[in-house]
Amino acid sequence: MGKSIMIQGTASDVGKSLIVTGLCRIYSDRGVKVFPFKSQNMALNSYKIANRDEIGRAQSVQAEAARRFPEIRMNPILLKPVMDSKTKVIFKGKHISTVEANDYYKDKKKLKAEIKNIFEEITIENDLIVIEGAGSPAEINLNKDDFVNMGMAEIADCPVLLVADIDRGGVFASIFGTIKLLSEKEQSRVKGIIINKFRGDISLLEDGLRMIEELVDIPVIGVVPYIDLAIDSEDSLALSEMMVEADVSKDIDVAVLMMDFMTNFNEFNSLLVFDDVSVRFVKKKKQLRNPDVLIIPDSEDILGNRTRLQEDGWMEIIDNLVDTGTLTLVFGKSYEILKPEQQLSAVKLIEDQVKVDDYKVNLQTDWHHLKEKNIIHVEFPDIFEYLNWTTNLLNFIQLKNSRAPIEPPNFTYKEFKDQQYDLLANHLRKHLDLNVLDEIISGKKG
Repeated sequence: MGKSIMIQGTASDVGKSLIVTGLCRIYSDRGVKVFPFKSQNMALNSYKIANRDEIGRAQSVQAEAARRFPEIRMNPILLKPVMDSKTKVIFKGKHISTVEANDYYKDKKKLKAEIKNIFEEITIENDLIVIEGAGSPAEINLNKDDFVNMGMAEIADCPVLLVADIDRGGVFASIFGTIKLLSEKEQSRVKGIIINKFRGDISLLEDGLRMIEELVDIPVIGVVPYIDLAIDSEDSLALSEMMVEADVSKDIDVAVLMMDFMTNFNEFNSLLVFDDVSVRFVKKKKQLRNPDVLIIPDSEDILGNRTRLQEDGWMEIIDNLVDTGTLTLVFGKSYEILKPEQQLSAVKLIEDQVKVDDYKVNLQTDWHHLKEKNIIHVEFPDIFEYLNWTTNLLNFIQLKNSRAPIEPPNFTYKEFKDQQYDLLANHLRKHLDLNVLDEIISGKKG
């Protein structure tokens, strides 16, 4: 039977997913058979296994870090908000219903039994399960029949590490408040605290570390400095940290239009491989300016976005950009927001070949037929991970603007991601007490 450790947080977007990702790589490097697990995930950023079954994007990233193929048991329940009050329920990779929030929570007891069965299976098959919580365990209004935070820790009968984000302020209050809102039994499961996203002089924090350890009687096993890595985040809160202005030191300006209930915003991360590309997310019309590429991402609320864009005057701006030569990539169902008479090229994946209309796009000259048609409908996700295809697209833009072509990377996107996971693992090795962590996992400590 495998061991388990659970990573919970004082709030959303404190860095739980990244900590789990780093631990998956650390223990995989030791030859441990690691399995990432999150019983329930609420995220619009998903990953399609074999282009069908969906799990949270973070769990697919954690699987890669653990050198495993993503599978549905890593995230049995995925909730995708489609409107302010409705949620799409993905169970074992399949869309089973779209419900009001209250209706979903009525089924928690039944779902908890399903989660327990799945967890028993993966415990038998693996050496270490690294479990990620959701939001905060101190959301006391949701604790009945919980199987996401402390309820999940009880199912797994495992120790818990609590992650707190110091960058947002009030870190000691968030740690103390979270722990004191737990029952005594739940508090006893918390074996260590990780303070994440630290910036500055660690010596100024030392008195506070000693005081919080005394107040909650739980050790701080690491203070992890902020690190900027190209690793996918599933939390839309991370978008608040994205650039809205172009990096003028780079040739190609890519602007992503922030849609309401936008899905899979991380599929544009692979553009960051290219040194000459600036990627930014825009919400306001004045931020858009005149990009080389405009991306209209997919959304779970196409009708609402179409109404908003039309009423707010976006459509005229988009039409003007297309007419003046901005290459516009429209993902998924978002093509429905465009005018019916607009002609779209279609990007498809056929037998592992990326095609635009009937053209195999392997050479720069293949892009010449787009001169009269600047809108492309992208029908499958993660297209930019095909780095040769993306290089050709970028060089089509360079050619139009009489700029020198860029060179394709001398590595695959998988190799790039592996490098990022290694950097994260080394960062955590440096700033976490892994000896204490090993003792916590083994049950020797606490």
